[in-house]
Amino acid sequence: MTATTFGISATDKIVAADYDGDRQTDIAVWRTTNGTWYHLKSTDGSFNSFQFGTAGDLPTPGDYDGDGKTDFAVWRPNANPNQTGEFYIQKSTAGFSAFGWGNSQMKIPANSILPE
Repeated sequence: MTATTFGISATDKIVAADYDGDRQTDIAVWRTTNGTWYHLKSTDGSFNSFQFGTAGDLPTPGDYDGDGKTDFAVWRPNANPNQTGEFYIQKSTAGFSAFGWGNSQMKIPANSILPE
């Protein structure tokens, strides 16, 4: 067994999932302070990082396009609790989606609003 240090911030959120579609869990963290994703692929051990989201967003990865790969996604609560928050999804196939759903006081599991 090999140990790998991954993520450096106490506020990093673990968001491990199968992002590359090989049916093995990839190591991933989302940095809450700046919206950066850090992803270590299980297929070849390669690493990438990219900014998707911002401070205050909540990571909500899931297979939103049904291709067998987890898509990177965040939910952004609205500062006004009477208005909807926004989902932002970076699809693994191609493209980007954004849509409003739920008020900012709701805690929403992503798989409860979108069909699999």
